[in-house]
Amino acid sequence: MEPVSIVALITAGIPLVTAVFKKVFKTDQLDEKPRKGVNALIPVVLGILSSGLYSYSQGQDWMTALAIGLGSGGAAASVRDIDKNLTQLMAAISGLAAKTKA
Repeated sequence: MEPVSIVALITAGIPLVTAVFKKVFKTDQLDEKPRKGVNALIPVVLGILSSGLYSYSQGQDWMTALAIGLGSGGAAASVRDIDKNLTQLMAAISGLAAKTKA
């Protein structure tokens, strides 16, 4: 597989690993402000540690590896936010539909 495909697969797996990380380290027990900060940093750190290190092993350029890791983590965080917002949107639509039927 091409290195770009591997990085894309790693990026796709980061939201799943983020969810596992949150369950294991119980970040939901933190106060609101620290929890939001930690939850936002988890995918970025995972992106650097996974995609960044993979990219570094392929190219030996730490600056490019850092950029790829940050981009991968940021993309994974955005996907998580989009998924959460779509879930809330669908719940609101189904709640409105249930109210109109009743």
